[in-house]
Amino acid sequence: MLLENVLTFLPSGRFERRTIQMDNGRITALTLPGPDAGGPVRRALPGFVDVHIHGAAGADCSDGKEEGLDAISRFLVRRGVTSFLATTLTLPAEQLEEVCAALGRYAARPNPGAQCRGIHLEGPFFHPEMCGAQRPDALALPDTGLFERLWARAGEAIRILSLAPELPGADELIERAAPRTTVSLAHTTAGYECACRAYRQGASHATHLFNAMPPLHHRKPGVIGAAFDHARQVELICDGQHVSPPVLRMAFALFGARRICCISDAMRACGLADGHYTLGGLPVTVREGQARLANGALAGSTTDLYTGFRQLLDCGIPPEQAIASCSATPARAIGLAGEIGALAPGMQADVLLTDLDFGLEQVFLGGAAQL
Repeated sequence: MLLENVLTFLPSGRFERRTIQMDNGRITALTLPGPDAGGPVRRALPGFVDVHIHGAAGADCSDGKEEGLDAISRFLVRRGVTSFLATTLTLPAEQLEEVCAALGRYAARPNPGAQCRGIHLEGPFFHPEMCGAQRPDALALPDTGLFERLWARAGEAIRILSLAPELPGADELIERAAPRTTVSLAHTTAGYECACRAYRQGASHATHLFNAMPPLHHRKPGVIGAAFDHARQVELICDGQHVSPPVLRMAFALFGARRICCISDAMRACGLADGHYTLGGLPVTVREGQARLANGALAGSTTDLYTGFRQLLDCGIPPEQAIASCSATPARAIGLAGEIGALAPGMQADVLLTDLDFGLEQVFLGGAAQL
């Protein structure tokens, strides 16, 4: 299979004319087009990687149902997302164990669309004052025993563990989990010193930066300041609602695309009309595309990652930076940089073809056309 004379986003971070050869699900060569090829009319981007998504198309990962996960997988690939982490919510321990087992089984087999690459365990180890759209009645202190049970039930498929580092037991859990998975700071009241200690102990990530954590203050830098000093990657919800465009621009200036994972944080209403939904058992109302709890708090996003990418372009993020933050950086954050997230020989042939203005036209998953 050849994609001839396309303006290709290379691992160097530049667009250059190439012909992409794909065989047996892999990119086998990137060659220069002939001198008579003419000007390219399409761009080729790596398939996007969403490491924080709760649901879409009416389904929620925390339902743990195969048909719902299939619906999410099919929806995502139509929107340019070729890999994702099924992201959980704060649930009672026994229910969470069953959900992790179901998601682990799902990640271990081929999926009908975007491939589930594992689990982002978001909850239950969060501070009650920053629970956001998480169930307050199911929050728990960091517990290595519970984590080990979840790890085993998931088939070792937990790729990100989010927690609040100030809680009792967090130090031990970070040290136990960090050699095996990416530990992320989230839903936290932690100050700068506490967050720095967590990063020294092995944490390396920050979940939805700016959201569900103390704001950046010029004398109290908090988790945001600690992440700037120590985190390998941070997440940004790029729906234009959770983080304002000026702050998105500031974040890219501060952290750079190699450290920013753009995420959707989408919930089951993503791709559907306004109305009444649920998130982890909590009632959610969607009006004009905004998902909110009864108390008015934002309850995840209804925007898919590719639409979020277009939002980044609209607010002034250079395309090269926006693309990297939706592909190569999240792939690196979950230990799959040699497999997905870039267009290079040997990589999985997950390719997005767009027009020159980044309108999505075609998606290739493992070299097979999806659109």
